[in-house]
Amino acid sequence: MTKARARIPNSAVTVSSTAAHLAVTTTFPVYRYVVNIITAEF
Repeated sequence: MTKARARIPNSAVTVSSTAAHLAVTTTFPVYRYVVNIITAEF
């Protein structure tokens, strides 16, 4: 994982009652993981 400190613009984040989404642009590959918050399964 990569740790960085930067401001996240409001337009990059969407949150609903069932999900959250963060739109990012990077110079390196980004891997997507979906985690069930009840069972902690990937």
